[in-house]
Amino acid sequence: MIVRIVETPHDPTGLSDVLIGSLGLTGAIVLCAIVLGLGVAAVMFWIRSRHTLVIDVRRLSRPSATSDTSESR
Repeated sequence: MIVRIVETPHDPTGLSDVLIGSLGLTGAIVLCAIVLGLGVAAVMFWIRSRHTLVIDVRRLSRPSATSDTSESR
């Protein structure tokens, strides 16, 4: 009786290759998210800097009892 032990073919990608690949993919996704966030922030900042902000100080003050009747006339 002759017994032959045949080695099973191993996976060419080991655990370390899978971990490095997943970290690389995650890093690329995070980098894209950061770049996209900075781009959106820059556009929002640019749009807000082109428009002037006008504040009506009369509307910010607290209404008094006399101002309610004078505005209704």
